[in-house]
Amino acid sequence: MTMPGMDEKYSTEDVQFMKIMSMGMFQREDKHYEAPLPLKYEVPFPMSKSTAQRRLMNLKSKFQKDPIYHQRYSAVMKEMLDRGFAETVAPDDVSPVGRTWYIPHHGVQQSGKLRVVFDCSSEYQGVSLNTRLLQGPNLINVLLGILFRFRLEHIALTCDIQKMYYQFMVPPGDKDLLRYLWWKEGYFNSDPIDCRMRVHLFGAASSLGVATYALRKIADDHGSKYANEASQFVHRNFYVDDGVTSVSSISSACTLIAETQKLLAEGGCKCYKVMSNSQEVMNSVPIEDRAPVKESNLHKTLGILWNVETDKLHFPLDFDRSNRTRRGLLSILAKVYDPFGVISPLLHQAKLLLHQMCYEKYEWDDPMSGEMLKKYEKWCSNLDHIGEVTVSRWVRTCKVVSTLEMHHFADASSTGYAACSYLRILVQRIHDGSSPEEWFHIDSAKNPSDDGSRAVWSVRWLKGPNFLKIPDLITEHINSVVAPDDVEVKCLSRLHFAKELRALSSQNAVCRGSPLFKLDVFLDEDGLIRVGGRIRQSSLSDDVKHPVVSPSNHGLLRLIIQHFHQNTHHQGRGITCSEVRSHGFWILSLHRLVKKLIHSCAICSRLRGRPVEQKMADLPEDRLSPCSPFWFSGCDFFGPYVVKSGSRECKRYGVMFTCLVSRAVHIEVVHSLTTDSFLNAFWRFVALRGSVREIRCDQGTNLVGARNDLMKMGCDMVFNPPSSSHRGGVWERMIGVARRIIEGILVEHGSRLDDEGLMTVLSEAASVINSRPLSVDNISDPQSLEPLTPNHLITMKSRVIPRTIAPLNAERPDLYASKQWRRVQYLVDLFWSRWKREIAQQYMPRTKWNTPRQNLKVGDLVLIIDDKCHRSFWRLARVNEVDISQDRLVRSVKVQLADRSILHRPVQKLIRLFN
Repeated sequence: MTMPGMDEKYSTEDVQFMKIMSMGMFQREDKHYEAPLPLKYEVPFPMSKSTAQRRLMNLKSKFQKDPIYHQRYSAVMKEMLDRGFAETVAPDDVSPVGRTWYIPHHGVQQSGKLRVVFDCSSEYQGVSLNTRLLQGPNLINVLLGILFRFRLEHIALTCDIQKMYYQFMVPPGDKDLLRYLWWKEGYFNSDPIDCRMRVHLFGAASSLGVATYALRKIADDHGSKYANEASQFVHRNFYVDDGVTSVSSISSACTLIAETQKLLAEGGCKCYKVMSNSQEVMNSVPIEDRAPVKESNLHKTLGILWNVETDKLHFPLDFDRSNRTRRGLLSILAKVYDPFGVISPLLHQAKLLLHQMCYEKYEWDDPMSGEMLKKYEKWCSNLDHIGEVTVSRWVRTCKVVSTLEMHHFADASSTGYAACSYLRILVQRIHDGSSPEEWFHIDSAKNPSDDGSRAVWSVRWLKGPNFLKIPDLITEHINSVVAPDDVEVKCLSRLHFAKELRALSSQNAVCRGSPLFKLDVFLDEDGLIRVGGRIRQSSLSDDVKHPVVSPSNHGLLRLIIQHFHQNTHHQGRGITCSEVRSHGFWILSLHRLVKKLIHSCAICSRLRGRPVEQKMADLPEDRLSPCSPFWFSGCDFFGPYVVKSGSRECKRYGVMFTCLVSRAVHIEVVHSLTTDSFLNAFWRFVALRGSVREIRCDQGTNLVGARNDLMKMGCDMVFNPPSSSHRGGVWERMIGVARRIIEGILVEHGSRLDDEGLMTVLSEAASVINSRPLSVDNISDPQSLEPLTPNHLITMKSRVIPRTIAPLNAERPDLYASKQWRRVQYLVDLFWSRWKREIAQQYMPRTKWNTPRQNLKVGDLVLIIDDKCHRSFWRLARVNEVDISQDRLVRSVKVQLADRSILHRPVQKLIRLFN
């Protein structure tokens, strides 16, 4: 199974589900696959046994009233135990604390068959199993695509997987989350015992995703052993546990079903209930694996009735029409399953009738009367006259076809719209794809979709127009650009400006509260509302002087704005608005609509989009924990500086180590930017300042290369994402200060130094930085304490110790003690006392990025900011993985480029194009 990438959009939870499945699913020795329950997070479960007991007692009451129901229910529960789908829990088996959950269960009748469903949505103390489970991405094949492929070839095939969910096991550690209560041997007068499922069950939110994932994994793991068609069949033409397809020949069908059965058996699944319209194919299948044949020869396939003998699809119209109420009519419409839209003109009539009943405020159970009842009786009479609609399953009329041409028709009326498609068999070749030049106008009298939009039943709707049978079609091009005086614009005016139209038709002015009041509107000879304005005397065209007023809240106007925005080559708001109005359209709130369009335009986002922002994160713990100097540090290189080495000039660099807590710095000189030079500088730094627990830095190759050596010393390295210099502001700021100090020293003492001189200059710079006050509050107050500096901690000079602050752990006399260790301890405690009171408070405000913004999600299309090239050359990418902080905000992501390479970037270096 491939992980989500460039081809499909997945949510963060979907990615988490896929990772759990890819890491936790494996095949057992008995061929069945085992997969864990995909929990969102590991939080203890409360003990829900009382809820399961109460629901079991309700079930017992039902059993007492209906012994036959009890007998059937007990048989199902016994079968689950006998076949190993469930097991009883031994009395001495202790329930794992926080990992035990009891699930109530109930029976569901389906087509005379009783199925026990576990209620995983049942809550106890606000918790249910389904709320803790990941549902997973939608891995199910598109139903309509499967049905269309079912009609494509001459030989049809259907099959089923026996108890599909129960073929996939759960690991021992998850079984106690699937406990339930039942009576031994079904005797409900005895005490219930604990049982638990060993498989993924009906009712769990994750079961469909797990089963679909596992089914495809079987095809991936074992598909190479069998014909490729079998693996493709499992991948593309299974809808949950139902396999539906069609093939071109009998031999292909026999091979496909045999290979598919073997392939699924590799994963412990049994493929059975095989059905085909070919008797030869059925003869090749073992009797026990064939689907039962009914006397009517009607076989239900994904909800559609298929007559195996005649190879036709049936759409019965024998609805229960006795309930002549709004509820009864809605019930009829809800029960009809017509994925191909075969009987949509008939259903459209009923929908119009239901719409009218709602408009006339019929209550749910009010009987129809008067004109409404006549329309309903007429519709029922029409259904009786038609009887039953049947269409051929096989969409082609012969096996040998050189080319198929598909024709699409569309139409809209005041009551609805419809579209239909027909296949036309041709001999000559046609071009692939479609372009605007291939779209033509057709008269309403010849358009079959006109029947669907007007709720008219006709043979033409099923068979298509007669002119498709003519070898050479005569087509007519029409202009697709909407003009201000077109009937569509006139309809919009009548719909949205009814009051204004009435006033203007009566030679009255529009009311003061109307949005058209300031436009001095008038009604022209075509019944269109136009702007009067103040430029009547200009030489401009009438459409420019008096544009047609149009509303703002309609999709047609948004398309018009988009058309002119594209004509201006994606210019800004002002130019687009001028272009719209110069063509005779005065759209209300035009500036707002254009701004919204530009904001959602992909090309404009690429040209002018702003980088993503996110609320500034909380400071990490290593910035706020009192500790030894440089225990938590940040580092980076800076320079180069040119020094004299004999008669030559050489480049030298500085490496700055910054204490993340006290802001103290230490600078070392290195001769190159290699990993070896950095490691030597680090050893010198540690020798002087003591051990380091953690270093934060960017992902320079010389720093990354030193990671293993530093980890051996017990020093962790935390790398910031590439191009995220703002995350290293602690040391970047200190480097900037150091540069200014070094430049000042070089100006005073000459810029040509040797190695010894450069080391002296950098040491002086470090000393100046470590003498800078960490807080300037009350610095001008002569009574205030001496400002706290990093030197107070790293040098422990007594002159900086005030006389008015009490220490934390040591006593004041220790300041003058003869024992050096007591004096140092007092000074350290005093530093951290003032640091907590004076310095830590400064970190509380956020100077920018104060509000949470929308998180980037997996699948979002972004533009990667690259400071080294022009914006038009910035690369497109799709978010592949997100890093979620503790506050549930995303501040860095991994993106996938077109060449499938992965980059790690902060969100500030990305521009969102599409969600």
